[in-house]
Amino acid sequence: MIIAATCLTADLEGAEAFLADLGSMLEKICSHARLPFEQCTSDRASRRLRVPNFVQPPACLLREVGIHRAQMASAPSGRIITHKVQVSLVGSDGDVQFSEVIRTYSYPRGSVTFHKDGSRHPIEEVLGGNVPPDDTPRGAA
Repeated sequence: MIIAATCLTADLEGAEAFLADLGSMLEKICSHARLPFEQCTSDRASRRLRVPNFVQPPACLLREVGIHRAQMASAPSGRIITHKVQVSLVGSDGDVQFSEVIRTYSYPRGSVTFHKDGSRHPIEEVLGGNVPPDDTPRGAA
């Protein structure tokens, strides 16, 4: 099974840093859950991690599936730029993909808003792989 993070923003220049942060976060989530993983491919527009195939993907991965949105200040104007990255699971039985925005990462504010419940958490904690548990992960049986 592959965890794929793909940039949906045309401006890759600014989106690369967010994509790198998300790739690192996904690795940390796998490590915290003791899921073996390996880097598959990385380029300017995507990051891929290979994890074992599961009959039912773990909840810690399912809750990452969806659109992750970043708000970043551009240099030198300081104007807020928005970048979007799609996280999906690609397996032999098909793809798991959701189109809703699940989180907004506000770099200027240093916080992450979880759209499901409106809660905010420090960006360092979330990008560090310490994602608060979700009682009802999508797609879980």
